[in-house]
Amino acid sequence: MKFSCPKCKSKIEIQKTFNKKMHVSCSSCGIEDLLEFSKNYDEVFLEFLSRFDDGLVSEKGISENLKDEGIIRDENEIKKMIGKNKPDIITEAVLFSKKDYISEYKILKHPEPKMGCNVDEMGLEDEITTYLKKIQINQFYKFQEESIKEIIFGESVIIEAPTASGKTEAFLIPVIQKIK
Repeated sequence: MKFSCPKCKSKIEIQKTFNKKMHVSCSSCGIEDLLEFSKNYDEVFLEFLSRFDDGLVSEKGISENLKDEGIIRDENEIKKMIGKNKPDIITEAVLFSKKDYISEYKILKHPEPKMGCNVDEMGLEDEITTYLKKIQINQFYKFQEESIKEIIFGESVIIEAPTASGKTEAFLIPVIQKIK
């Protein structure tokens, strides 16, 4: 259900926190409040409206309270975690959104896999070699080379490698080779 802000009529966001509280906020005008947890969002919204009418809802005023409650991290702590890294715009928006507790920020860098043999040197069917070159695969990574050889010899193989590093090719090429 969509709730409207009593101040500017924009959409109100109601978010459960991990410590049995409900954070109610409007991203347009900035009013926000921290209320006791309830399973019923209607009750939470009605409590928010009642507190708004009584002048108890603040405009960007509960950030300190959110930090004290352990719901969000202080901006300086987040900046310290980022250090000299420069996150992209989307990542930075998430880090400083004050919608989630940032437990840790770390950039994981995966080294480039070691290169293996050229496609020509693998002993694959000519049609497979030609097609691989056509799609600009001229050399295998070392893990692909080893996996292809093991699978061709009938061994079971498990590959652990980053996303988009060529695991699918390492499994499919020997299967296609056997089908030929």
